[in-house]
Amino acid sequence: MKVQRTIPVLISVAFILALGFQAHAQVDKQTKAFLVDSFGLLPNGDFKGRADVFMHEAKQYPGSRLLIILYGPYRHIQARKRLIKEHFSFRRFPMAELETKVGGNVSEFRTEFWIIPKGAAPPEIEPEAWIAAEFGRVYKRDAVKKISSFFAEIRKLPDHQGYVITYGTPAEIAMREKWITDSISFRTYGSARITLVNGGPGPVRTVMWLVPPGAENPKP
Repeated sequence: MKVQRTIPVLISVAFILALGFQAHAQVDKQTKAFLVDSFGLLPNGDFKGRADVFMHEAKQYPGSRLLIILYGPYRHIQARKRLIKEHFSFRRFPMAELETKVGGNVSEFRTEFWIIPKGAAPPEIEPEAWIAAEFGRVYKRDAVKKISSFFAEIRKLPDHQGYVITYGTPAEIAMREKWITDSISFRTYGSARITLVNGGPGPVRTVMWLVPPGAENPKP
C-alpha cells in the first residue's frame, strides 16, 4: 500500500517538473517581439487591469522591454499617455524598460501592448502622417503659439516632413500662410521641410501634419 501511494506522487512531481522545463524552454525560444494585448476605449479601471497582466507577463522574459503603441485622436492619446505614466509609476515598474510610441493619430483609437524579448527587434509600425497641431479661428498670438509648438515637434524629428493645410477664404489662407512663413524665417532649418497646402473653402482652420518617412501625405 505504501508503494502504491508513492508511485503517483513521484509521477506527479515528474509531470510538474516537465511542465516547468517546457515553459522555460518556450520562454528561451521566444526571439521575436510579440503582441500581448490590443484594445480601444476602456474605463480606466479596465485599462489598469490589462496593464497589470502585461507587466506580469513581461516577468516571464528576463531582460525584455515593453512597448506600448498608441493610435487615435490626439486628445485620446495624450490622456492615455498620462494614464500609462501614472499607473506604471504607481506599480514601481522600471520606466527605463518601457517605451511609448504614437503609431498615428488619425487611425481608430487603440492601444497595443508589446513585449520585446532580449535581443529581439521591435515591431515595425506602418508609417502614417499625424496631426501635431491645429487651430480654428483664433487671435494671431494664439496661432503663433500653435505654430511654435509644431516647429518644436518637427525639430525633434529630423526625418519627418511638415505638411500644413489651411482652409478658409483666399484672404484667410494667405494671412495664415504668412504667419507660418514668418515663423520659418526665425528657425535654423529651411522651408524645404514644410509644404503649405491650400485646403479650399470652408470654416477657417489650419491643420499641421508631420509625415514620417514612407507615409503618404494627407489629403485636404
